[in-house]
Amino acid sequence: MDDTDDKIKFIIGVVAELALSQQNTNAILENLAERAVESTERHSRTERMIETLTERAVESTERQNRLERMLEDLTKQVVEGSERQSRLDLVLENLAEQVVDIAERQAHSSAILEKLAERAVESDERHARTEALLAHLAERAVEANERQARIDERLNMLINAVERHISNHP
Repeated sequence: MDDTDDKIKFIIGVVAELALSQQNTNAILENLAERAVESTERHSRTERMIETLTERAVESTERQNRLERMLEDLTKQVVEGSERQSRLDLVLENLAEQVVDIAERQAHSSAILEKLAERAVESDERHARTEALLAHLAERAVEANERQARIDERLNMLINAVERHISNHP
């Protein structure tokens, strides 16, 4: 009888350990799911930032094109206005300043576009890492489910054995 009680106590201890292991596994799976959601949200925010920066770059390019057209118009007016020859030097000085401003803006626009390209590359790399992490998490979830199925199967076998034992030894 003592040997049977010891076996029952051992089985109860194993069942308790399995239940604790199940709780730990569930907590780990919940944590992994939360991290995957957070990673996806960060990725979405990054994509929105890239879209905004791209829109700004397009607007900057359009402004640049308008400034270039303005410069062309001003240049034509200076050349065609031979009767305004006396004011040509002042107009040319103005145009030179505008050309410098345009060049500076163009340099600034180019720097912004380079930064956008770098950020796009970084975003692609982060996206690839996120996808790899999600794939890894999915594999771990499958493994956890398989472990859980094995634990459930062992638990059911133990429960059946205890029930048989109890029914055989009232």
